[in-house]
Amino acid sequence: MLPFLVDLGPFRLESYWVFVALGLATATALWRSRRAALRLSRDSDFWLLVNAVGLGVFLGGRLGFLALYSAPGHFWQDALSLGSGFSILGSLFGAAAAVLLFCRATGAPLGAVADTIFMACPAWHGLGRLGCVAAGCCHG
Repeated sequence: MLPFLVDLGPFRLESYWVFVALGLATATALWRSRRAALRLSRDSDFWLLVNAVGLGVFLGGRLGFLALYSAPGHFWQDALSLGSGFSILGSLFGAAAAVLLFCRATGAPLGAVADTIFMACPAWHGLGRLGCVAAGCCHG
């Protein structure tokens, strides 16, 4: 296990977050390579979609974890502690909600956007799981 890639006194770079960020970068590169399939007219729409999905994955994963594992009466206290866990199922629901809201707001075709976005999610998830194994929080 390697929970920290860098540990220099007060500065700690957690391996989990590095792998999650690497997963997002990989997914973004895959989405960028299939930009025509997204059928977005502007470059700013592409980056809005990337940010919306990233935020949806983060919020959905955190809320899913809290809904499943938070102690009764401690939801908000646990919500402020970012290091205590995420849920892959919550992340998928968050990504789906983000894609749906993005398509409604921009008029982008839902089928084309969802097909392209969700084809890269296994790569993102796989790299995130490597971060879990490195951190020692779960094993595969």
